[in-house]
Amino acid sequence: MAEYKPLRATLYELDGYTEYLKPKSDDMAILKPKRAYKLKLRTSEADGTEIYDGENYPGFPIIPLKNGEQAHSELQGRQNTIDALDLASSNMVNNVDEGNLIFWVLTNCGGMDEQDDTKFIERLKTTHVAHADGEEGAKATPQSIEAPFQGTQATIDMLTKKLYEDFQAFDSAAVSAGNQTATAIKASYVPLDLKTDKFESCVTRCIKGILAVAGLDDEPTYTRNQIINKQEESQTVLLGAEYYDDEYITRKLLTILGDADQYEDLMKRKAAEEVDRTITNQPPNEPQNQPGEGMNGNGET
Repeated sequence: MAEYKPLRATLYELDGYTEYLKPKSDDMAILKPKRAYKLKLRTSEADGTEIYDGENYPGFPIIPLKNGEQAHSELQGRQNTIDALDLASSNMVNNVDEGNLIFWVLTNCGGMDEQDDTKFIERLKTTHVAHADGEEGAKATPQSIEAPFQGTQATIDMLTKKLYEDFQAFDSAAVSAGNQTATAIKASYVPLDLKTDKFESCVTRCIKGILAVAGLDDEPTYTRNQIINKQEESQTVLLGAEYYDDEYITRKLLTILGDADQYEDLMKRKAAEEVDRTITNQPPNEPQNQPGEGMNGNGET
């Protein structure tokens, strides 16, 4: 909302709706009192057009998308896992930032103070050369520290897998390795499908309520995008081809291949090819007898 514009809000209830207005420097006030959803109007020359009655819809198509019967937040019971994953990821970054360091061990250099050490490091950064005496004299030895990567990565992988399980989410990494079968891919979608079914039932009730208000008798349908093994799915459809008609088989194969919108064009091309094939394979017309051919002198055959 722009700062210079007032706030307008509408409260929808079963028996009507009310419009409110809140100016920038004032309290919320009623702009239009509660009125019915369906108004009945009448017009006369004396009074013009006026509202003489109103009525409401038989139902109110607003359905909450509840996360379970108790409608708790998705984070309830899972916040600790999220915090642990965040901590493990932060620790890994910190370990990489602070752990992969090269430090120098200076032998027989007890006379150097912190200022000398700083000059030594700055000279290394500039010239990449360190001067040292013989075996019994000063010596500079580089050392390195590697971050504990493997243990932290194992922890992150474990927590990530647990989050996929807790939130009933689809883990694409589980089906991306190798040539997964259609059964294995569908099994990976089961947790997400179970969770989606609960929300889908709420959405269906909402849509059917809207259809009832609009006076339509229909049922909503849903299409879910999923990873599939195209070769195996196509073979399954073709194996049952004798039990289905051509339209079903064609639509199903195009859907698997991701070209469902090409069905109408494909049917037109197939119809044109069939017409061309019929014309090409049509037998030639038999030649008609010319006058006098095949007849005797009396005009008889």
